[in-house]
Amino acid sequence: MRRALAILFLLPLLAVAQENPFAWDKLPAPALGKIPLGFRSLVNGTGQPGQWQIVEVELPSALDPTKKIRRKVLTHIGNNTDAGHFPALVFNGKEYGDFILKARVRVTGGKTAPVAGVVFAMKDDKNFYVTATRPQREQVIISYFEDGKLQPGMNAKGNARPDGWVDFSLIVRGKLMYLTANGVPYGELTLGEERPGKIGFWAQADTTCQIMDVTVDKPPTLARQALEDTLRANTDVLSLSLAAVPPGKKAAEIVASTDDKEIGKPAPEEVAKVLGGAEPAVSVTGEIARVAAPVRDVNGAIIAIAIVQIKTSAFGSQARYRAHGISIGNKLGERFSSAAKLFE
Repeated sequence: MRRALAILFLLPLLAVAQENPFAWDKLPAPALGKIPLGFRSLVNGTGQPGQWQIVEVELPSALDPTKKIRRKVLTHIGNNTDAGHFPALVFNGKEYGDFILKARVRVTGGKTAPVAGVVFAMKDDKNFYVTATRPQREQVIISYFEDGKLQPGMNAKGNARPDGWVDFSLIVRGKLMYLTANGVPYGELTLGEERPGKIGFWAQADTTCQIMDVTVDKPPTLARQALEDTLRANTDVLSLSLAAVPPGKKAAEIVASTDDKEIGKPAPEEVAKVLGGAEPAVSVTGEIARVAAPVRDVNGAIIAIAIVQIKTSAFGSQARYRAHGISIGNKLGERFSSAAKLFE
């Protein structure tokens, strides 16, 4: 009977691990105080593997920050003060090729080297890439381990939010990676090689940290990613779309948009004219200005039209909206070396 009960407790854990191995909140009570099912603890450098476990904590509600709710988070409790101690927890179930990973990370303690973040493209236990937050120095780290040793990487400016959390969004596509931390983009970086690998988390020395809201999914297209980045950088822009003539078709249609419902629809009438070389089009209806501006590849050829919806202001004019739309079209063009990139 005791064995049967143990199996019954294990079945919910197995179901969650198969559905989403990073969904800590869905884990039943028996998972508390333990390493999540399917994960493996390891260490590089000095000392023994760290103490990773699922715990329940009180955090402000996303809907009402004045209220507290109980959430399950992954924690690491560091007990080794050697700066050359690098514990990690890796999901052992599968390897990921192209993906988008999102995770919230918060360093809550540590004196020697408070650092915590994400492991990806793990070839083996001693060779993998990492990104992390180093709050004491207000930095975001992008680096890699080679033969078990942390290599010099990029230490960029990066602040945690007032509550200490850093929201990471990491996209890997082939040899390219693209990182955003708390909405700040860190550009397109090239990995040493294209390889699928395992995903996990890491810390340094005596770091204490919390990790939650982890998801791993297929990456967005290059075009969708470019639109999302542009929308984030321009607070007066309400929506963005790209119109182009897809391969094998004769008429232009929406090939990428910040609104998925628009994709595949026929392009507005003015798009064909601008694709043909006409001046960028602008129209104002109520509190919204719409600009159709060319997107050019590295050779200057028009490969798409950016349809930019801009919130009007008391000091705006058609000339200003047109200039703003053209500027956005030019910046989008810097993201695409050719028309084929629109469909990758």
